[in-house]
Amino acid sequence: MAFPGEYRQDSLVLTGRVVPHDDSVNDRAEGSKLTTCSDDTRQEWMRLYGTPWARPGGMWCGAF
Repeated sequence: MAFPGEYRQDSLVLTGRVVPHDDSVNDRAEGSKLTTCSDDTRQEWMRLYGTPWARPGGMWCGAF
C-alpha cells in the first residue's frame, strides 16, 4: 500500500468504514494478481493524474 493515510481517509469517505487491505498477497511473479493489479493501478493513476503513482520514500517491494 503506497499511501496508507490516504487509503484510510478515502475508504472512510467513500464507504463509511476502513476497507480491509490484505498484506498477505505477495506473489510478484509476472502475471500474478499483485503484479497485474499494480500495473493497472500505475497506468490508471498516470492517466487520471498525469503523475507517477510511486512517491519517493513510498514502500514498494517490486520492480518497475
